[in-house]
Amino acid sequence: MTRSFAVAFFLAWAATVAAGDFRMRRVTNASVLAGLGAGVVAVAAHVDPFGTGWRGALSGGLVGLVAVSPFFVLRVMGAADVKLFAVLGVWCGVSPLAGLWLAASVLAGVHAVGVLALTRTSVATLRAGGGRTFRVRGFRSAPYGAFLTLSAAAWLLYRIYEGGR
Repeated sequence: MTRSFAVAFFLAWAATVAAGDFRMRRVTNASVLAGLGAGVVAVAAHVDPFGTGWRGALSGGLVGLVAVSPFFVLRVMGAADVKLFAVLGVWCGVSPLAGLWLAASVLAGVHAVGVLALTRTSVATLRAGGGRTFRVRGFRSAPYGAFLTLSAAAWLLYRIYEGGR
């Protein structure tokens, strides 16, 4: 496996996860395991595109898992999103996780405002429903996994672009 292949795999994996989450609001365990397996192989082969190494991959995975688990416990984040964030920690290491989280949260907020505008749903209507989330066409959540993976893919592309300058 070469670094170029690892970059291509990560970008293809991120796009696949994002497309599935946008379309079905679901990140499969198979997708999570594929990302985890490839991340471990990339680190073992010393071609990880984020340059994390073993220590960075292990600490990133652990921090990613622990950092967002409270959101799962509070029922504001799905289990797949928690696992996905841990996998991104394996790929990216600890240092970019806060930025990825922030970027994904901003994208999710923009998405929510866009959905409210497109469906002409008022905030008062949401409050009257009594729930924490709203439902549009059968979906009751934002595709947060998509926003996480797209943020990581954008960060990788930025690193490659800046490294080539």
